Amino acid sequence: MEPHKLAPAILTRPAAVELVQRFAAAVRRVVPLRQGILFGSYAHGTPHQWSDVDVALISDAFGDAGFLNIRPFARLMWDYADIEPHTFSTKRFENEAGDPFIKTIKRTGIVVA
Repeated sequence: MEPHKLAPAILTRPAAVELVQRFAAAVRRVVPLRQGILFGSYAHGTPHQWSDVDVALISDAFGDAGFLNIRPFARLMWDYADIEPHTFSTKRFENEAGDPFIKTIKRTGIVVA
C-alpha cells in the first residue's frame, strides 16, 4: 500500500470519507472502535490546500490522555499521514460535560465508521 501524504491537492469530501473509513478499519484491527467521525474543514466542505483530515476516534479502550491512546495504532500513521486523529473515551465523548470541542464534533461531524 502506498503511503498517503499531505498533498497540495484538496481531497473531495467523498475521498476524505473513504480515506477515514479505510483508516478506521485499520485502527479497528488493534483497537475496538465504537465510532469514527470526520470533522473539521472536510466535514464543513471548506478544506484548503494544506488541510489535514480531522478524525474523532471513540473507543472504550481509550483513556483521557489522547497522546497515549495513539500508541496502539501509531505505526498506521505512516500510511495515513494526512489524517489528524483525535481520540476520546466513550464515556468522555458521551458525557461531554460542556466540552465545546466535543459538542462541535457531534454537531458538525460526519459519522463514517
